[in-house]
Amino acid sequence: MDYQIMFQGYPDMLTVKEVKEALRIGLNQTYALIHSNAIRHVKIGKDFRIPKCSLLDYSLGKDYNCNVNGGFNLRSEKETIAQ
Repeated sequence: MDYQIMFQGYPDMLTVKEVKEALRIGLNQTYALIHSNAIRHVKIGKDFRIPKCSLLDYSLGKDYNCNVNGGFNLRSEKETIAQ
């Protein structure tokens, strides 16, 4: 599977509404995932922003690391444990 085209139509930082649409789930479920930290996010004022890589992490069940070119690399198990 070519992971670089997943969520291709979405910006690098998504709103809650965009995550809801991308995952095809309800708004309450989207907020539940955010509040439980199942999806990594940042809070800017009262708003949440979700990096696209966090959405990939959640949807693929793996840890990815964004690189400068906008792609990502699978983290090694050793790197994941060290964090």
